[in-house]
Amino acid sequence: MLKLSPYHEAFTKKLGTYWAIVGIIAGKKGLQPRATPYTILDFCGEDINWRNPGQTVDVFAKAHDRLVELGVLDDLGILGPLNRTKGYFKNWLETPISVKLSKNFWHLKEREKMPSYSKMLSHKKHSSQNTNPSIVPESAEELINDPALIRQLRNDYFLRQSELARALGVKRQTLSSYERGLRALPEDKAIKILQIWQQQIEMY
Repeated sequence: MLKLSPYHEAFTKKLGTYWAIVGIIAGKKGLQPRATPYTILDFCGEDINWRNPGQTVDVFAKAHDRLVELGVLDDLGILGPLNRTKGYFKNWLETPISVKLSKNFWHLKEREKMPSYSKMLSHKKHSSQNTNPSIVPESAEELINDPALIRQLRNDYFLRQSELARALGVKRQTLSSYERGLRALPEDKAIKILQIWQQQIEMY
């Protein structure tokens, strides 16, 4: 996978990197790596083709097939929606998928030591070193009093500010202000964040 061309197979390369990061972390918890297509595409910096959604689905599936071919992932089955009727694309983007890193990948990891992945994992660890993943706010009031916990949520479940802001119905800059305590977190938004947090816990 490390030898993939960044020019001709850039998305496949970034996709493999994403699953490697998520897979290693999930594996330490005894879980399978899991994410929505939207989260994956956002991480990889891929534009979503809303005018031709089928193209986005096909490219997504093809890149995963390539990772299976390279021995990074086990056979995934069908990734795209079986029925591409009106409204399917949004549902597909928001439906989590699970993958399994193949045994060949773990051998590859040991042989090449995967320096780039290790650096990324180290960055994730340092970015969340001031938070405790086991601490979940018990109430909206607690979250309002300690809005920095929002960053803990994002770090624990790899949620980008833009993604969480969209779920809350606010701008990314507004969410950033909440996180940094520059703007008071409204109670309804705090309640919504707790609901999203619980959904992530159940998902993982």
